[in-house]
Amino acid sequence: MLGGDGSLAGANALAGHGYRVIGLPCSIDNDLPGTELCIGTDSCLNTVLHLIDMIKATAASHNRCFIIEVMGRNHGYLALMSAIASGSQVAVIPEFRYDMEKIIDNLTRRRLRRHNNSVVVVAEGVCTGQQFMDRLNAAAGDRLEQEVRLTVLGHVQRGGSPSFADRFLASRMGEFAVLALNQGEHGCMVGLIRNRMHLTDLKEIQGHRPPLPADAIRLARNLGMEIGVPTET
Repeated sequence: MLGGDGSLAGANALAGHGYRVIGLPCSIDNDLPGTELCIGTDSCLNTVLHLIDMIKATAASHNRCFIIEVMGRNHGYLALMSAIASGSQVAVIPEFRYDMEKIIDNLTRRRLRRHNNSVVVVAEGVCTGQQFMDRLNAAAGDRLEQEVRLTVLGHVQRGGSPSFADRFLASRMGEFAVLALNQGEHGCMVGLIRNRMHLTDLKEIQGHRPPLPADAIRLARNLGMEIGVPTET
């Protein structure tokens, strides 16, 4: 069974009825526990980065700040990783509570250093890009001295040709699933942990979200990106 939490919940239900089933994690949001990377995430990130690069060209030529809304229902992996890799200034993600004043200060400092563009990546799980842009404009007034524009990437993030990394990962996971079934394993999901294949009971997958990589959070902060403070749980 290939899919995200809904499909794997179905796989768990089938396993409960005695079917020999193994799940493969397929989610562009990379929001499944038991694996460090889901099939589809790398392809999606490559698409997002390509689009952000194109938007940054317009931002630079017109001295603008762009708000870019990416997918990420309850998990900020796409927003965080694409913001780091694209050199964006802010990542607004569900796991962290953003501080609008700090965001404005970050964007203002960048303009004062004679950078002619800024990019804020917003995960849809926090709010819509339009809502965030409205809040930013209301809080900043004329302090930014830049026009703020919005681009919603939408479902184009889910399409396109899969990357090499995704094709190879899918092949590895598929082979491992067949080998595991032949050895009598079932009711579990294949996952990649420390570059090795592992099996996790499907019951442990339901209702859980993996934490964001701590090294990615550290990297974002050390690069001067504003990501806020952890949301209280």
